[in-house]
Amino acid sequence: MKTGQNTISSFQLFSMIYIFRMVATFTYMLRIRAPLESTDRAIMAIAYFVFSLLFALPVFLCIGKQPYNSVLTLAGTNRHKWTKPVAMYYAFTFIWAAGVAAARFSLFSGIVLLQQENLNIFIFVLLAVSIYCASKGLEPLARAGSVMSVLLFVSLILMTGTVIKDFDTLYLQPPLQSGLSAVIYQGFHSACRNIETTSLLFTASHTKGNLRKGYLIWLVFFCVQLAALFLLVGGIAAEYGNLQMFPLYTLAALAKIGILERMDDLLTGVWVICALLKIAYLLHTSVAAIEEGFQNKYNRNKLLIAGGILVFAANLFLSQNIEFFGKFIASPVNPVLFMIATVVLPLLIFAKNRTKKTAVRGKT
Repeated sequence: MKTGQNTISSFQLFSMIYIFRMVATFTYMLRIRAPLESTDRAIMAIAYFVFSLLFALPVFLCIGKQPYNSVLTLAGTNRHKWTKPVAMYYAFTFIWAAGVAAARFSLFSGIVLLQQENLNIFIFVLLAVSIYCASKGLEPLARAGSVMSVLLFVSLILMTGTVIKDFDTLYLQPPLQSGLSAVIYQGFHSACRNIETTSLLFTASHTKGNLRKGYLIWLVFFCVQLAALFLLVGGIAAEYGNLQMFPLYTLAALAKIGILERMDDLLTGVWVICALLKIAYLLHTSVAAIEEGFQNKYNRNKLLIAGGILVFAANLFLSQNIEFFGKFIASPVNPVLFMIATVVLPLLIFAKNRTKKTAVRGKT
């Protein structure tokens, strides 16, 4: 894929990232790790902010300034040693992240929406539509993401407006009841789920605008909203909210507006579309990695179908039950995959590329 083709704006890119992070937030499972009080979960947003900034530094070192690079542009300076293995690793990482997203949404739907019904057909259809959306390219995904970000934000404002009257600070627990280390630990793990930061290594070269500024604005906006939502849960649902598997869904279920008996009726439809777009985006990015690494040797649609099959297999593996999913997600697997893709490989590739440029200058 060449720079300039299928180009999107920085606003469109971070609109997509916003809805992807928000749908993950609303399917956040409270009891997967050591539980935190709502006040501590709000403080966790600060740790998430710091770790997300740190993890983004190697990414921005690699992509440089406009016109932005792809990580494989730098890896390609040693093509026979770097490009194909790096491409395969990134493709696997994005496919795995899509599988985790599908399994998380499958469990959320089965537990909260459809009461433990078998959702394999539903997820299969969701993935089929995601493959179709991914086949249309980055620009249509970005346009849809921009529209959905507005709809999601307005929905959250409406939800907040209907429940804020019940907020009482007396329901909030004193901060750091579980200790600062538990807050930092969960902030680290939450930041390691931000696969969208990793995806910038491949989408930056197709994006116009200031990505550094856009990333910072998005991160501040998201973290403030994240902290506010967790405080709302604590100040409205109190201990009841802490007993729920999906505390932010509980907040939506308590909200009522007009003819809608509960706001979750509206938000659920929005979340389904956002989950679909997230999986489509990750499929697109995984295929982009293979195309760049193997110089477009393979049919794009076949790669997308193969990726969709792998995502469905990962979903079947992870969504066996909530306990299995919880143990696997709480394991070091995801942080290790993320750190290698987002920190280790970009730093190694950047350093090797910089060393080679220095050697060339020395010879001249």
